[in-house]
Amino acid sequence: MKKFIKKTISFFLIGIMALSLSACGQEEMEISDSEAEEGYVGFKDLGFKFKMGDTWKEKEDNIVLFGLGNPDDENEPMLGGIVYGYISNDLIDQYYDAVENIKDEDKLNDKKGEIFSHVRNIFAISVFKKNVTPKNDEVAELTTLKNNVKINEKSGYTFYFSYEDFDDSGLSEEDKKEYKALYDDIKNIQKSITTYKPVATEKAANSIENSDFAGGGERKYYEN
Repeated sequence: MKKFIKKTISFFLIGIMALSLSACGQEEMEISDSEAEEGYVGFKDLGFKFKMGDTWKEKEDNIVLFGLGNPDDENEPMLGGIVYGYISNDLIDQYYDAVENIKDEDKLNDKKGEIFSHVRNIFAISVFKKNVTPKNDEVAELTTLKNNVKINEKSGYTFYFSYEDFDDSGLSEEDKKEYKALYDDIKNIQKSITTYKPVATEKAANSIENSDFAGGGERKYYEN
């Protein structure tokens, strides 16, 4: 399979140490090379970290990452968030076929949008401003995922872990195995989340604003 480079959110992505949610009093993330190798990643600007299992590393070509939130709107209840989704091997093939054969830019962008509309979102972690956090039945509209669990409140912010229902319909047998392996790991990811006070809020807003995935925008893959 061709290799991909994901154009991901431009937050400060770091390797970090796993701590339980009970350790939320700690304000700074601790970093070591061994912890990064174990799969810990963190979004310091948004104030959370978590561990991703080996399956996510093995299937990184099939992972799409994009951002949530609108930092330009002070009344926007969400500070920001990240969504991880699965793109099937068939969709990857369709993407490259479109890039190679569609010369009209508008038609190519339309085709890319159609392809990425079939990406299967798996989980998300999002941060809401506590003073404007929406009601539970409105959270799903902002996270774009069906199931939303509040995991902590800290320093004026509310943290949510969100996930979709399992759905492998329409996937090939190979893709079904890959998708299931990723989906089965989300409980471990949820358990590993540690939250902190988001730092450099202005920097976080600029990171989202300058990201190609800002506001749940187009999810992209690029050739290596």
